[in-house]
This record gives sequence, C-alpha cells and structure tokens, in this order.
Amino acid sequence: MRPAFALADSGYRPDGIYEFCRDCVQNGMQVWPCKGSNQALESDYKQNRLGPNTAMPGMWLFWVDTVRSQLWLERQLHGEESQYSLHDGSLGDHQDFLEQLLNDAPVDALDRHNNATENWERINTNIPNDFRDARRYAYVAMLVATRGAEIAERKAAPTPKRAAVAGGMRRPDGRPW
Repeated sequence: MRPAFALADSGYRPDGIYEFCRDCVQNGMQVWPCKGSNQALESDYKQNRLGPNTAMPGMWLFWVDTVRSQLWLERQLHGEESQYSLHDGSLGDHQDFLEQLLNDAPVDALDRHNNATENWERINTNIPNDFRDARRYAYVAMLVATRGAEIAERKAAPTPKRAAVAGGMRRPDGRPW
C-alpha cells in the first residue's frame, strides 16, 4: 500500500528526511518533509520551497502550526472531538501511546523582544513525544490531501455475522479449530 499523502518530521536530522522524501516522491509517493513552526501561522500549515542554501533546494517543506495542531490534539484527549476516538479498548492497552500524547504542555515565556509567547514543551524529558508529533503531522497531511474539506464522521463498521457452525467455531478456511 502507498500512502495517499504523508508528512515526515524533519526537525531532527533533516538531511536524511529530505533524501527519504525525495526518493519517495521520485517513486510516485506523496511523502514530504515537515516541521513544527516556532511562531503562529495564518492557517494550520504553510508550504514553502527549500532555499538554495539547504540540503535539498526546491523540495517542498510543510510548516505545521504548532499551537493550532497542539490545541486540536488537546480537544481529542479531553473528549471535545467526537469525530476521532483515541481510546478504542482499555487505556492500559494504549499506555505508551497515551503517555506520549499527554507529554506536552503550553509554557508561557518571553521572546527575545520581551513579548509574551506560548511554547509547547515536553513535561517529562524521559518520555518521548513522537506519537504526539506524528498525530499532529498526520492531521495536517489530511488537511493538505483533502484541501481542507471536512471529513464525514465514520459510522461504526457493521459487525460481521458469524455463520452457525455445527461443532463450534471454524477457521477462515472452513476447518474446525
């Protein structure tokens, strides 16, 4: 399977990510580098071409608005988004995933001009936040791929009917267990 559209976080070791994305694009896959913005954007993301003094001049780079995407994820974690569920099953089944999702928080700070800013930082530096970043970047990839169109809420998938089988359950190929 090929992704319809994907973003790869290029904040750490960007040269390798740029090369990976270039290879994907050359093989017909829509995989592009992205980074979280350190300042507010006018929309959820901004798309720029990398300049001549970069490792991959001309490559598209998607800047993800950190504050907007962090707040989007916070609404999901606190039950304010009905469209997307993060907790199918017990919370224990998803402990590592949820710990990473919960490991960022807004921190008030001052910029170099002494203006108030809000930055997102890890709460516990011993726990990564990679799943949180991946979820935010997947959200922006969806926005790019759908050109910002609303995604219809999914209805619950129908439960497949099981045929009554004499002697109990059967394997998918029809043989008894």
